[in-house]
Amino acid sequence: MQLLSWLDGLKLNSSRRQTKRGALRSVRRRRAGVKLSLETLEDRSMPSFVGPVSYGVAAYPLDMVVGDFNSDGKADLATINDTQLSLLPGNGDGTFGAAQTTAVGSGMRSVAAGDFNGDGRLDLVITSSVTTWNGTIYVTTGSALLLLNNTASPGPVTFQAARSFSTGTNLTPGAVAVGDLNGDGKADVAAVEAGGSNVTVLQGDGAGNLDTARQFAVGSNPVSVAVGDIDGDGRLDLVTANQGSNNLSVLLNGGNDGTRHERGRLRQPRVRRRGRLQPRRPDGPSRDFERHDPDRLGLLGPVLPDRRLCQRAAGPRRRRLRPRPKHLGR
Repeated sequence: MQLLSWLDGLKLNSSRRQTKRGALRSVRRRRAGVKLSLETLEDRSMPSFVGPVSYGVAAYPLDMVVGDFNSDGKADLATINDTQLSLLPGNGDGTFGAAQTTAVGSGMRSVAAGDFNGDGRLDLVITSSVTTWNGTIYVTTGSALLLLNNTASPGPVTFQAARSFSTGTNLTPGAVAVGDLNGDGKADVAAVEAGGSNVTVLQGDGAGNLDTARQFAVGSNPVSVAVGDIDGDGRLDLVTANQGSNNLSVLLNGGNDGTRHERGRLRQPRVRRRGRLQPRRPDGPSRDFERHDPDRLGLLGPVLPDRRLCQRAAGPRRRRLRPRPKHLGR
């Protein structure tokens, strides 16, 4: 009797195992039958633009800048040609009013916006150059033209007469950028010298004036300049694109005290080793261009490409274990 009950138990367990196996197989079959579908998302992430809308400005425009020049919270457009400034007031819906064109100077090349007198309104700075005959030779005089905003809100955008500040003799200023380069809360100007190998810096006094121009060496024939904190030390640095030497020049801001800063050293290129990027140690500390002067800007020398800096970084040393002498045992 006990033998029969034991045999019945074996049959019951066997049927249960078969049932579980069958259920697992059916689940696997259902899972294998599910088809994965891939959906292309590029069309969703790519920006799209409506058709262009053209607005009339002074003939042969050379450069432009966007900003709220009448303090109405709407973006306006300002563009220049060789002698004139055209300003298009924005309506806030992507459209602009008719251009307001005024004569400014001659030989204008580039324009940027910033508040140069601390009144909360955006002003304009325009680079220009004029070549004259002095009786013996032709002399080119470069200038930064400062147009202070005196718009009465609400009302049309108006500027004061241009204030001219020299960028140097026989130097032709080109692209211009605005930023607080010495950390005093006042807008400064940086302009590249077209056809040369310098970037010119003019510091603002916060009252609508610019100090004496100072030149910093960069690559050959710089055609563009940008301002930004490259090394994360809270100070604005300069970057120029050099058409003549086919490279970029990075000038790290060394601060006003002219001392050496750990964060202001020239950064070396990072090299790849075993799938990981490792910085190569600099051969020595960097130095500032200027000596101690609390009112002047210190910029470190430009970082230019150097094949020697792209050498393979040395890996960490491995300690070799020496065999233990036999007479000491294990």
